[in-house]
Amino acid sequence: MSSEIKRSQLTECISHSVAMYLSRNADILGSTSILGVFLSDDMREVKILIKFLGTEGNSIELLNSRKKDISAFCNKNFSTKYLPRMKFIKAD
Repeated sequence: MSSEIKRSQLTECISHSVAMYLSRNADILGSTSILGVFLSDDMREVKILIKFLGTEGNSIELLNSRKKDISAFCNKNFSTKYLPRMKFIKAD
């Protein structure tokens, strides 16, 4: 399997799992939309661009503080040897 296919599959799995986590925790995090998932060349870090719909305040800080929970949720949904570190970025 080529490296590009693996990258694409990993990006899609992360995007899907994070979207599921966000929808299940909408009461805490508010309504959100994932605008993009960007995997680094070495596949050790993933940046997730999030848009908060109708919420103000420190939602991105709350999301970044829950990275460990989100990673655990992703590990339950798909199997991978190494899950990249996640960084959430707020879209303007």
